[in-house]
Amino acid sequence: MNNAGRFAKAMVDTRGEDFTMRTIRMGTVGYAAAVAALSVFSLQAQSVQASLAKEAGALSDKFSGLARVMAGKYDWKPGEGVRSVSDVFNLIVAENGVLARTLTGAAAGGRSAPITDPEKLQEALKTSYANVQKAIEGL
Repeated sequence: MNNAGRFAKAMVDTRGEDFTMRTIRMGTVGYAAAVAALSVFSLQAQSVQASLAKEAGALSDKFSGLARVMAGKYDWKPGEGVRSVSDVFNLIVAENGVLARTLTGAAAGGRSAPITDPEKLQEALKTSYANVQKAIEGL
């Protein structure tokens, strides 16, 4: 074999080796990128979950405070055919229960009697939001 033939053979071997190394390198980079993307997705899901749980806590504080301020006016209605303040707070408690059961997969519960005592209703609001927070955190 002459020098040109040996040089050509060396170039082919080198190119084949380079191609193989590039393929391995690209596969490794692709795998690393996929792993990084999955971990970022997992972190984003956790941050969304934490954000929703935090928001449920903020809503709990707001509605409990509103229930405390409106304590003497639970039977007030802004107009005919409109829910009273007590009806709205009881609806929030009931809907939070539905949401918590839906998120946890628990069986549907029966409707509880409307709460009319201001202190008990405020506590029921706090408890219902705490249950929603637990359900969100458990996802």
